[in-house]
Amino acid sequence: MLVTGIQAAGKSTVGRILAERFERGAFVEGDLMWKLIVSGRVDMTPDLDPEAIRQPQLRCRNGAMLVDSLVLARFTAVHADIVLAEDLPRYTKLVRSRPLRICRLDTGCRYRGPS
Repeated sequence: MLVTGIQAAGKSTVGRILAERFERGAFVEGDLMWKLIVSGRVDMTPDLDPEAIRQPQLRCRNGAMLVDSLVLARFTAVHADIVLAEDLPRYTKLVRSRPLRICRLDTGCRYRGPS
């Protein structure tokens, strides 16, 4: 399962809680994939440096490989990371394990009080 959404939407919290509900659950945190790069990391900026685009793709690819490895070891794997809508088709091809479920967290809901 992929839990995705914008920054600070609660992906890691929801993903960890979800993984803990399975008898053999594993949690793959996207931020940990990001921390694997200890030097030479290029963060996103408005100029869209090609390396800043490539590195998040590497982050997702590494997460997807880890998910598949955990599933092969008979764990239910939950991957929490930012995967943009336009990148979902690429991600679904990276993860070979099936079924693949995707949960998108949206923080755009607002309570407007009683109507």
